[in-house]
Amino acid sequence: MSDVSLPARGAAMTAAHDAAKAGIGARVRARGAFEEFEALLLGVLLESALPQGAHTFGKGIAGNVARSQLAQQLAVAIAAGGTLGIAGQIGGR
Repeated sequence: MSDVSLPARGAAMTAAHDAAKAGIGARVRARGAFEEFEALLLGVLLESALPQGAHTFGKGIAGNVARSQLAQQLAVAIAAGGTLGIAGQIGGR
């Protein structure tokens, strides 16, 4: 039999459970950071690929803002889908 009392074992199990939860939370936060990096990278690439000279998105500052927001939203959607896998390669998934 064990020399450890029941309350001490309960406390140890609670501590182990809390540590496991903290580890899972850290992995989830890290994965989110990797996806944000992927979205940032894709946003820069997509924005440079969208037409600049044509007035597809409007003229002046409004057109530039619309183009930039489109690139950003596309990048976030692509990164969230995980189809390119950049976040997975960086994070070691």
